[in-house]
Amino acid sequence: MQKTMRLYKTLLVKAYFDKGASILNYVLKVLTVIGIGGAATKTFSLDLILLFSFLFVLICLGVGFCWYKFNIVETENEIGNMFNPFCKEVRKELKIKPFKA
Repeated sequence: MQKTMRLYKTLLVKAYFDKGASILNYVLKVLTVIGIGGAATKTFSLDLILLFSFLFVLICLGVGFCWYKFNIVETENEIGNMFNPFCKEVRKELKIKPFKA
């Protein structure tokens, strides 16, 4: 592997987790409130909260992996490009038609 690709696999796993965590952000907030409430009222044990946290990390990795594997991230980028003034100008100059669903 090239020197410019140091830590590639580590950063790829980080990208998977970051994408999954951003997609599941609202779920994370609900789980956080439930976890804090459960810990405060001693409804949930610390072990159970840690187990759900670990499972959530694995789910984030899985969702992020699927997002990249099925090229949904490319669709996200294309949607961003449709509203990006620079991309509009380049496409107009090069006579490239934007993607239509």
